[in-house]
Amino acid sequence: LHPASRSDRVMAAMTLGAVAFQMSLFYIVNQRDADMRRYSYSIIGQTLSIFCAVLTFNAVYGFLEEQAVRTGVDETLSYGLQPLICAAFFLSMEIVVFFSARVRGESTTVKDSVIGGQWTMPSHVLNAKTFGALGAQMAGAAAIRGFGSVQLLVHGRYGTVLSVAAIIPVSMVVLLVIMKVSSVVRHFVVASDGEVDEMEETYVEVVEECENEVFALCSGFLTAVVARLWICGCFPEVVSESQMRSAEVLAAMAHHKEERMEMRAIGAIWLVALAFALICLTLILLTYGTCGKRMKNHDLKRLVGLVITSTSFTFAWCNGFAVHWLVVRYEVFGNGVQLHLALALFQSLTSYLVILTLDQVADMECTGNAVDKAISIIIEALGVSVGLSWEHAFHHCVQVTVSGTSDPVSGAFCLSGIIVVTVLPALRMYIVPTMYQLRELYELHNDEFENEAFGPPSTSQLGDPRVASLRGGSAMSNRTPGQLSGRTSHEQTYTFPT
Repeated sequence: LHPASRSDRVMAAMTLGAVAFQMSLFYIVNQRDADMRRYSYSIIGQTLSIFCAVLTFNAVYGFLEEQAVRTGVDETLSYGLQPLICAAFFLSMEIVVFFSARVRGESTTVKDSVIGGQWTMPSHVLNAKTFGALGAQMAGAAAIRGFGSVQLLVHGRYGTVLSVAAIIPVSMVVLLVIMKVSSVVRHFVVASDGEVDEMEETYVEVVEECENEVFALCSGFLTAVVARLWICGCFPEVVSESQMRSAEVLAAMAHHKEERMEMRAIGAIWLVALAFALICLTLILLTYGTCGKRMKNHDLKRLVGLVITSTSFTFAWCNGFAVHWLVVRYEVFGNGVQLHLALALFQSLTSYLVILTLDQVADMECTGNAVDKAISIIIEALGVSVGLSWEHAFHHCVQVTVSGTSDPVSGAFCLSGIIVVTVLPALRMYIVPTMYQLRELYELHNDEFENEAFGPPSTSQLGDPRVASLRGGSAMSNRTPGQLSGRTSHEQTYTFPT
């Protein structure tokens, strides 16, 4: 054989690695444990959704940034535009969910490969959940970029961790105000014709889930950044190239260049992650388990849900930072694409091992329904961290691919569009229906348990009470626990073999 060149070795490794990676996915999604199958589909769905959403956001943001640079927008105005960009993506999410929930079509049926039957989901529900998740993750990325830039700018001016931490409540208040305004507008839109149909119910349900995800993504990231700054004094990369010209940002970055972290710093950030996981578990035990009763106020229940999800996402962000530091510390994979792929693979492997351990804990008879719910929320947060690590890897691959072109920004925009158009239909038609099938069967089991323990849910628990008042009951009052994703009784089919 002739001596192999570097490009030959890279192509050979990628070919073998692609085959091994694809086969490992078949093993993961066809495990005997039903919970592990549910976790696997959920993480794969989250990964692809985050990949499409953040890749699109980066392409759009890069294009807008390039236009701002060409028109001579200064640094101060660039920071001033951040809230407007965040609000624009938030509004886009609301519009996408609204129109997706109103598009009727042929219902999607998942033929049973997992439970021995079939399951049907109306197309408007599937569209709302699929495209709503994409919109929520893009809005979350915009909020992270905006408020993260403000954190870095504030630290460049004042130089204290406390000043950076003060941005967290500010961001929460801003997002809650936007969510409240959206709720008022949503109520006006839904009530405009004096009645609420099934598609409007789906719109209200899904858009609240999307708003909650935006809030949790942003608040979790900002909290993890404060923990990271307190432990090692360095920021993640949250600013654009044009904003790097700001004197305050340059001052902050000059003092906080990320280097190899000591093991004690890595251990400390992992301890912070563990602390937030325990806080999440405690909150769920207090609100769903040890209290032994249900919340009857919709706004209070949603607020508690936001706190729980935010703590779980803080755990995920801190865990992601720790894994990043650990891989960088030993300098085995160098820099660039190799490093990002190694991070994604290592993050996936460690998350799988953690999920496997948590699943074993959840299967113990001594753990109750509240502990199982907490474990499920933590695993979903881990899925977000896995999705973000793979998005970073693919985003870097896109940047490397277009780096030699005459117009890298336009090249990245076009290449990202081609990738998203290729991936998104498969996500919508095959992965999301199966993911929600498995998730809904799990929720059906939990709802039956809670009904036996605490009685049937009250009207105010199942949806926005203002929307419910238009129906003379709950916005979801016509649904059984197994119909939470918008199926009507004649559309829901579970056919089990005899």
